[in-house]
Amino acid sequence: MSIVLTIILHHLQAFWKILIPFVSKTTTKKFVFIKKPNELLEYIPADQLEREFGGSSDFTYNHEEY
Repeated sequence: MSIVLTIILHHLQAFWKILIPFVSKTTTKKFVFIKKPNELLEYIPADQLEREFGGSSDFTYNHEEY
């Protein structure tokens, strides 16, 4: 099963409360709202998560490379 991880932002939380009555329970179970960035480690390995989110990756995106 795929999941959607999102860090809670106030406007996103309000939008979700409006949207949830129109979304099936199966779909809502796929959304995980993260309140603190270090909670991402429960779902993403530290070596794949950037340091600013509690991981150990030093990845820097280079537009020219991609």
